[in-house]
Amino acid sequence: MKTRSSRPTDAIKCLVGYAACLILPSCILLSSCKKDNGTPEIPATEVSGLQEITVSLPDEDISRTSYIENGDRIRMSWEATDYIYLIPKHATGASDENIYKYVYDDTPGFIVGKFKLAPEENGKGLPEGEFYAFYGVEDFSFDNGLLYTLKATDGLTQESGKDYSYLSTANAMKTESYCDGTETDGIGFNTIMAMLTLDLNAPVKIDNVRLSSMGGNDIIVSQTYRADGSVVEGSAVKAESIELNQGEESGTTVVARFLLPPQNLTNTHLQICINDIYKSDPISGLDFTNGNNYYKLETIDDAFQGDGSENNPWIITTPQELKALSDMGEAQTHSKHIALGSDIDMSGIDFNPIETYDIVLDGKGHTISNLTIDKTGEKTPAGLFGEISNSTIKNLTLENFVIRSAARSGCLAGSMIKMVEVSGITIKGTNEVTVSTVGGIESYDVEAGGMAGYADSYIIVEDITVEPGTTVTSVGDFYNERYMAGGVIGYFVGGNFSGNISSGAAVNGCGAGGISGSVNIGTGNRLYDEGTVFTNSGDITGYEAGGLFSRYYLGDNENPTCTFNNSGNVTGEIVAGGYIGRGIIELSTFISGTCTGNVIATTETSEVVSVGWKFGSIEGSFEETQEANKGYTGTPVVEGNSNGGKVYVNGFLKNGAHTGGYDKVEWK
Repeated sequence: MKTRSSRPTDAIKCLVGYAACLILPSCILLSSCKKDNGTPEIPATEVSGLQEITVSLPDEDISRTSYIENGDRIRMSWEATDYIYLIPKHATGASDENIYKYVYDDTPGFIVGKFKLAPEENGKGLPEGEFYAFYGVEDFSFDNGLLYTLKATDGLTQESGKDYSYLSTANAMKTESYCDGTETDGIGFNTIMAMLTLDLNAPVKIDNVRLSSMGGNDIIVSQTYRADGSVVEGSAVKAESIELNQGEESGTTVVARFLLPPQNLTNTHLQICINDIYKSDPISGLDFTNGNNYYKLETIDDAFQGDGSENNPWIITTPQELKALSDMGEAQTHSKHIALGSDIDMSGIDFNPIETYDIVLDGKGHTISNLTIDKTGEKTPAGLFGEISNSTIKNLTLENFVIRSAARSGCLAGSMIKMVEVSGITIKGTNEVTVSTVGGIESYDVEAGGMAGYADSYIIVEDITVEPGTTVTSVGDFYNERYMAGGVIGYFVGGNFSGNISSGAAVNGCGAGGISGSVNIGTGNRLYDEGTVFTNSGDITGYEAGGLFSRYYLGDNENPTCTFNNSGNVTGEIVAGGYIGRGIIELSTFISGTCTGNVIATTETSEVVSVGWKFGSIEGSFEETQEANKGYTGTPVVEGNSNGGKVYVNGFLKNGAHTGGYDKVEWK
């Protein structure tokens, strides 16, 4: 007989002392089976080794406990579904023949209980010798000795105030003892997992709870150990966060229990997040090296770490938080100040456009990337924001967006309605904005823009860049003048540009422009501030197309000096202009700049075609169109073609006398 390496304490002996009367002999015969027809008896199954054992939970000082709202302690107990594994110390592997399973066979609800050999062991119980006992451990292996792996729980919450005195199978325990072949002195378990218990209160129904590392070390979620408890080097698996999903309706209070492998988090700041919105203050200085417990009552009132005021804004740092923002709705988000705290990658996140008003969003120079919103066939404004009003959005980069809908769409917003200010917005990477009513969808709001589909009433736009790689398309079965597409904004009605506004997007629509498909400014308003520079380098294709604007309706408004630059090719059907396709403007407006892209308009019908180096057509006056296109320089192709209809190039009638006596061939 081997010398026992350890024996249970006297306290545990007292606790489990009644087990002696339950221990079976080392070898007994089960009852024989005999069929009624006189067939031979089935040989009795021989049993051997330990058949039954008494097992106790840790004593009260270290018991797995938590609390209910009145402060009473809840003791955990054995339940009918519990089982344990016994493994001889002399085992030479971790296969089934070296692991003996015992199942609970006693009245549930006690901390001391009887376990019997599981039926699948076929009567072969633990042999004589020293052994290890495990509860809540399923992953065993062997490498110069027994190894076991502890894993963090993936979900365990209870409604606050409920008695939850059960033992979670994730609550791993371990001990060691000695068997003489028929009995032991009982098994008294010790916990080998750490537990963080939080009694949480929030202003909303709690659907999920997440524990995150805010800095320092990540959280160990899996670790392998030798049988003596020492760590196997290099076996740790770490994660930035662990999420517990709420399994039942719980209202606004919940007890969340995080079970973790032993670890030292002294230099790590932990944070609790409820529903990806409501965040706790940092929890610091926790040392779970010896599987300690930690309990805290936590009331979380503020979303995203702040109250949403100007001096204490909501801080968005993760994809889950950005999604939560969209899930909150107008009632919770309006009048809030919001800032990004890091770049956010939305890959794989199911996201709906944010619908809100009266907010301030400061990107702080961060990037939101890889966002896909596919509302194909739906008449839903689509973008990071669906429809937004009375708001400010600034200092933000959007990258690799896919936005599809049958209504107004843009990477930043589908619609900006009344008093929206946007500044310092960059759209880069590979982006797709598509508004399509193909399939007979009746929709009249069919504008598409690299940044926004539609902008109306006191919209301020400053320093916007849409880099090459973006495609903007507005197309449908009811193809008409509402199908506007712009590199920056699809349809701009009432607002003001300033600073540098540039696009390299490839644009296609009924009315297609490098900056906007159409601008229409009411009397007495200015489209742009002094010194504004509009630049396009993308190719523009449309029924009516302009390098910067397909339609440009400023009337007799006086506008200050600005600069137009276009190097993209412009291809229209009936109207094409290097700067502007069709417009009503005051020619006294001072516009300087360069126009170097090819400008071509071709129709297979007999419609009149107007094409110009800078302006395809200044409505109502061929003389004005001629005047606007003076100074033709460089070598871009300017060409118009019609199947029997008149063709005007730079305001002159091609291949035919104009009232001014000056035709295109002679002019060129």
